[in-house]
Amino acid sequence: MSVSQAEGPKAAQMQPGDEFEFERTFGWLMHDANRLLLRVWERRLRGAGVALSLTQVRVLASLIRKDGRTQTELALAVGLERAPLGRIVDKMEGAGWLTRQADPQDRRVWRVYLTKRIDEIRPVLAACARDMFQQAFKDVSPQEADQLLTVLSKLKANLSTEEDENSL
Repeated sequence: MSVSQAEGPKAAQMQPGDEFEFERTFGWLMHDANRLLLRVWERRLRGAGVALSLTQVRVLASLIRKDGRTQTELALAVGLERAPLGRIVDKMEGAGWLTRQADPQDRRVWRVYLTKRIDEIRPVLAACARDMFQQAFKDVSPQEADQLLTVLSKLKANLSTEEDENSL
């Protein structure tokens, strides 16, 4: 999508070099929306009595989506370096949320699995997420939500390609 498509009539009045306004606005809106989503999510969790940090909940959510990830895969999924993730996994394993098992094909690799304890809070996590997204999308039509998800998926794919290239 070009800037003129995104901005409509205002873009027709733009001078060369003004496109930065779009990028700056977009970046700040993405940052603020993410920050606010996390704050609302945290408030909902606390209100529901979930005594876990947002990072710990992200670890659980990542494993709910795909249990048995390696610690490296899990670190990438939650956006942490391996060492800090290792400390979080240690703590969560000690509290009975997770267990680590050696990979059957490569004993140097540890896989992380949820324990049955997740059953205690899975419905609470789902309810908090539903409430948060209902609030966030209350004035957004289903078509707008679908369009937003399509655009964000494309952005993620475009940026993931660069991330993958730079990690080689």
